[in-house]
Parts: sequence; structure tokens; C-alpha cells
Amino acid sequence: MEYVRLENVGSAPVANPWLIVNSKRNWRTLEDVIAEVVTPDMSPREKALRLWWFQVNHRYHAFTGDDENNDEIKVLNVYGYTLCGNDAEVLGHLFQAAGLRVRPGHPTGHCTTEVFWDDRWHLLDGDENIIVPLRDCHTLAGESDIVRDHDLMKRTHTYGILSRDDRFRDEFSASLYTYEGERKEGRGQNTRHTMRFDLLPGEALVWRWDSRGKYHGREDLLDWGREALARIANGELVYEPDLRGPGAACAVTAHKACVVGERDVDLPAIHLAPGADQGHVDLALHSPYPFVGGNFAARLRGEGQVAATLVLGEETFSLGEVMATGSGELRANLDGCFPRERQARYDAMLRLALCGKAGVESLRLKFDLQMAPLSLPELELGENTVHYVDDSTARRVRVSLAWRELDFTRPPAPPPSPEFPADGARVQGTRISFRWPAAVDPDGDKIADYQFQLSEREDLAWPLSPNFHKLVSNTADRDKPQYTLPSEGLLAPNTTYYWRVRALDAAGVWGPWSHVWRFSCQVPAPPEGLECVADEARGEIRLRWRPTQVGSRPVRYRIYGSDEQGFSVSDVSYKILWTNQPIPNYLERPANFLAETTEDEILVVGPRLCGTAANQAFYRVVAIDEHNVRSGPSDYLALPRPFIYTRPPQPATPGQEYVYQPHSLASLGDLRCRPLKGQDGTVSYYNASFWDVEKPLWRKVAGPEWISIDPQSGLVSGRAPDGYSPTVATISVEIPGRGSDEQHLNLVADGP
Repeated sequence: MEYVRLENVGSAPVANPWLIVNSKRNWRTLEDVIAEVVTPDMSPREKALRLWWFQVNHRYHAFTGDDENNDEIKVLNVYGYTLCGNDAEVLGHLFQAAGLRVRPGHPTGHCTTEVFWDDRWHLLDGDENIIVPLRDCHTLAGESDIVRDHDLMKRTHTYGILSRDDRFRDEFSASLYTYEGERKEGRGQNTRHTMRFDLLPGEALVWRWDSRGKYHGREDLLDWGREALARIANGELVYEPDLRGPGAACAVTAHKACVVGERDVDLPAIHLAPGADQGHVDLALHSPYPFVGGNFAARLRGEGQVAATLVLGEETFSLGEVMATGSGELRANLDGCFPRERQARYDAMLRLALCGKAGVESLRLKFDLQMAPLSLPELELGENTVHYVDDSTARRVRVSLAWRELDFTRPPAPPPSPEFPADGARVQGTRISFRWPAAVDPDGDKIADYQFQLSEREDLAWPLSPNFHKLVSNTADRDKPQYTLPSEGLLAPNTTYYWRVRALDAAGVWGPWSHVWRFSCQVPAPPEGLECVADEARGEIRLRWRPTQVGSRPVRYRIYGSDEQGFSVSDVSYKILWTNQPIPNYLERPANFLAETTEDEILVVGPRLCGTAANQAFYRVVAIDEHNVRSGPSDYLALPRPFIYTRPPQPATPGQEYVYQPHSLASLGDLRCRPLKGQDGTVSYYNASFWDVEKPLWRKVAGPEWISIDPQSGLVSGRAPDGYSPTVATISVEIPGRGSDEQHLNLVADGP
């Protein structure tokens, strides 16, 4: 597409004209957007997810530096970009307009919106393109779910389809979710703009797909997406009236001592009334798109002076003045009237001041406009329906469409059928490697990429999660006709899933989508109902669970333990992001597999247990069926802490050293971002670290003087005096803010 021009060739204003191509992009009001995306009979879940997916696909990451991006109609039609704060606002406006309950999220250094349906809150993040399924792979997590268990987000791809798979970035995204305070429902409603306007006689609105690099917003903030300049379209509002026609006065809002629309060709079309020495005419124009530049030209006649001024709110810009002697011309470039960082302007008034017998014969006022390319009334390959609408009872308009047809390349063909899973297959396991035949390009171009989508819905109205909307080039399978899921447990048993792919050739042309293929998984569901039973006398804790009734029947279980809250299960050692200050630092963690059992319980804490996954603060369980197919990991269970699980040695021997190193369960915490104030008073938000490491504090509660305890390590030591009888000492351990535990030690008495 090159341009679409909508021009008023009549003599009366046309109210609210618009073009709707193929029933798409009628985004003049918030109500129009809602009507295009959802229907009243949809469930709250479907409404919310359709609106979220609509927003995800009509914005990218940039910012104007003011409140312009807080209005959804401006975001869709004018800018096409938001930062998280704007996006959380406008997404909330969409949800509210669809009748959904919303509330703001509270991540550190980030902004989100939650939506309510099915008796719980759900996080839908348009900025980072995130929805986070719970362990059932269907219910969407709320923010508090992610705060509690970061693994839910660590196993979810963040920042959208254009971002490469990066486990550490996903961990960092999870670290933003720390808020455990009160959450209040509601959001402000800042979407008030509409795309409604009057098209004056002689005025044309031109939608264009090219960019002149003119935009509204702070120039330095385009570094949020320097490619923003390549994604801006600059349309036009052109006012070139017939000043002698009946519609000449339609834009006139005020005039003094002037005649407008003079029919006598011996006089200028606009001139001073007889007997007047000076006067002026004000012409007011309005655009639903902001003015970002332009130019002005007027042809003059007569003897005298003509000056032009552009009035923008409280600001006034001189466009110059000309002393006419028979004929003359006044020209001005308007770009300087619209500094990028000033207030966005949608209204402008041109004042023409006349002195003597000079007048204006014709004028042309062209404003450059900022437009979002995805909102423009584009034609599509094949048959198109162009629907013109307005609110007038009569009109004379002209619509012109200009496009170029290119045949230098043809799109690649879609893969004809899947290789794995076969269409309709039931596969074992959930860590699937989806494979398809390599796409064929009719021009012989190399296949540059594939796009993969998977959904619970046959129409693929939105993906199951961000893990299932991928460019293969951003995964470990780049350059291959396949996509491998990053972990187990991202798909549920006994559920039909739908998927499709399409190919991109080296010329940058996407081919059509393949047919939609279906499959289901034979897999056990994660165990549920994890609980523990503690035996303080023995220093033991048993973990129990129950198998779910969904999926294949488990025949054994694998148990995983860690001191990290929200840990991810791993059979091998792995790295985690430990801190990003002052530079990213990574910690090598041992495998957290403890043991395998055929029972539905196991001892996980005890003095005789060994291994890095024993005696930990948190546990998960994975079910395995008879085909050795694993479920995803269960929710974690936090064990009571502090809990002393070591047993003291036998009573002290008089005259010999007594040494005992007790140990207690404690949590490492999880990676969290914490705001910090610098010496200059500024606050930095993205300070990720394990801030909440639990450090048990030890003390001697009772016992003889010869015994002592280190308050940090808990090491108990001393030399028992000769000839004294046994007695008992008591030590305690405390985790501040959580609780304490005690243990009795058999020692020797203080005296004979």
C-alpha cells in the first residue's frame, strides 16, 4: 500500500467519515474496538484473552514520554507503541469496557494488570506478552501465584516472539514479582480520545504507509525502541479549499472586517470589507491524528500586506508576512511549530491578517500526521471490501487508493503435513519435539524461519502460553523445521491441542499457514495435596502426596528438594542467576533429585539422610507411569522451619572435648528485585539478588557454664569437667520473623 485518500469534494462538512476495509480496524472509539474483538456471548475468560492477544499484536516497546500512550485509541491509531506503564493502563481500559473486573499489579519496576474470572485473579501482561499457566496447564496464574512460586514464570518464555529463549532473562522477569501486600480493585479510565472528526470542504485525510521521520515524543526515549522510527507512518491532512465556492467559510471560526468567499473574480477571494484598513480571518482545523509538521502556501493579490500566524493552544507561531504588489506568494514550513517534545496538537488555527487592498486568492495548508501502520486501511491479497461510513445525511466524497503490485518473489508453500506428532496422534510425554517437512519456496529461496503456534482452541485465537508462539530462529532449533518444548509439564493429559506452522523465505515473505493439526498427550498429571508429618523427637519429616485421577496412572515418583523457594527440578547440576549487581553473577547449583519411590510418601528430612537434596526447605514430586513418561513437577511444599534435624552425640565424657554441630532447615529465598535509593536520592528498581536468605540464630537456653554455642553457626563446644554426673542443656534456633525450635542435649552436671 502507498496511500488512501479520503477527500471532501462537496460544499458542506462531512461528519465522522471513515473507511473500514474487510471489516477490520474500525478503532474510532473504545466501544468500536470492543465490538470488533469480542462478542457479548463470550465468557469472561475468552473476552479477557482475546483482548490481551489483540493488544499484544498491535503494539511494540517504545514511549512518547508523556500521557499520550495512556489512551488506547491513540495507541492503536497514532503510535502503535507503549511501555509497561501505558500498556497496563490501556489493557485495563479494554477489560473494563468489556465489563471485566480489573486491578493493577505490583511488580517491582514493572506495571501489569490483573483480570477477574472464575473466582480468581489472573495476570495478563501485554508489555512482556505474558500469560502464565498453573500446573494444570490451563488455569492462568495471578500475580500472587507468581510471587509465591517463581518457577511458574521461570518456565514461561518472556518478552514475546521476537526475543530469544533465555532462561536467565525469564528468571529475572520472575524476580520482579515480590509484592505480598494489599491489592485494590479498579483502574482509572484515561481512554477518552476518539477518531471522530469533521472533514471540511476542500479537506482531505490521507493515510500513508511511508515515514518522513516525523513523530511526537521525547527523542531520547525512542531508544526504548530505536526501530520505532522505521515503524511510524506519516499521513497528511490537506486543506486546499475553493475560496470562491459555497464551502469556503466552513473552516472560518472568526473574522473581522473581511469578506470570505468573494464571487467577483476581480477581487481576491478573501479581502477586506470596503472602508476597512485592516482585518483578519481565523481558519480552524482539527485532526484525530496529532500534527507533527507540514507546510503552508498562499497566493496573494492586490496592493497591501498579508501576514499568516499559526495558533496552537496558547502558542503562536509567525509564518511570515508579504507585501503584495499585484500578486505574491506566502510560504512557510511548519515543522518548527511542532517540536517533538512539546504537547501533542490535534487542533490548529490559521490566522490571516490583511492590510490595505491585498487579499488571499488561494491557500494550501498541509499537516503531516503521525499514524500507526497497523491501523491503516490496507488492502489484502485477493478480494477486498471497502466500506465507507459517516454520520452525515448527504455528502460528496472521493476515495482514492494507491498500491503497488510486486511479483519479484512468491511466498513459500506451507508444510503439507506434520512429521511428529502425526495429525490426531496420542503421544507419550510432554517434552515434545514438533517436526514438519521443510517448506518449499517456488523461487528456490532459502527458508529463513518458521513461526509455530499451539493452542487449546482449534481456531488458535490465542496461544496456550508464550512457549507456544515462537519464531524457531529464536530457539535452540534455529535453522531446523522443528520446535522442541523447553521442559516437561507444559501440556496436560487428556487434552486435545491444535498447532500449525508457516515459513518465511530469504526475501522476507511469509507463506500461508499450514492446516491446523491436532494431538493429545498420554502422561500422568503432577501429584497433588503435598503435606508433611514431622517427628521432632527423631528430627524427621515425611513427605506425603496423592496421585491425581487425570492422565495415565503413576507407578512411581521422583522427589526433588531445594532450599530455594520456587526452585525448578533438575536431575543435573545447573546455574541460576544469583545477582545482577554490579554485573550478572551466576551460581552453580547441584542436582536437586533426592530419591525415587513406588509409595506415596517418603522420608525427606532426618539425621541419617545424606545428599544435596535431603534436609531441604522445599520439595516437589514428579509422577512416572508404566511407560517411563514423566509428569511435570508438582506445586512445592514448604517444610516447617526452623527445624533441627541433627541428633546430638552421646553424653559428654568428663575431661574430654564435647563438640556438636546442629543443623536446621532454612530457606535461601528466591531471586527478587528490590528498590534501592542511591546517594543522590534516585531509586533504582532492578536490583536482583537473593535478599531473603534465612540465617538461623543459635543460643544456649540452659546448661552449665563450660558449654558454649556459636550464635551464627550453632557449633556447640566445651570441655566437660572430671568427675561430674550427667545433666541436660537446651539450645534453640530462631529464624527472625518465622519462629524457633529447641533441642535438649545430654551433658554432665556442674558439680559433684
